[in-house]
Amino acid sequence: MTCPACGCHLDEADAAFCGICGAPTRARRPTLVGTILDERYRVIGVIGQGGMGTVYEAEHLNIGRKVALKVLKPEHAQKREAVERLRHEARVVSRIGHPNICEIYDVGQFEDGAPYLVMERLRGETLAQRIERGPTMGLGELADLMTQVLAALEGA
Repeated sequence: MTCPACGCHLDEADAAFCGICGAPTRARRPTLVGTILDERYRVIGVIGQGGMGTVYEAEHLNIGRKVALKVLKPEHAQKREAVERLRHEARVVSRIGHPNICEIYDVGQFEDGAPYLVMERLRGETLAQRIERGPTMGLGELADLMTQVLAALEGA
């Protein structure tokens, strides 16, 4: 296999990144909605998007549990640092086991080598939604929120 960016020979035919220049060696993946990953997770829809990736709602086919799939955007999935950061997040968070921190159930990998996380599917209002909804939070509500945040940090 040859790197499409620098043209060097790659020792591993299934390498996701060039060992010389770090460029991705594979094409980007198509949309995930409607697909089945690893014969276990049916992707139902998009929950939200951020700067680094997209979170999808999915269903575990064997047990019927709704889960969240955290997937790096293709431009970040092609960066070794971002991929390693996601894998590190999975290892660290899975050891914590705290009620204020989302559980990670599984880690998978696309054909292009990019990882995805299978996480607890949470429902409810995000902090951003609460702030936008208004009115301004009172001291009691802020104290409750900060207690939860600090408990999560202590658990980490």
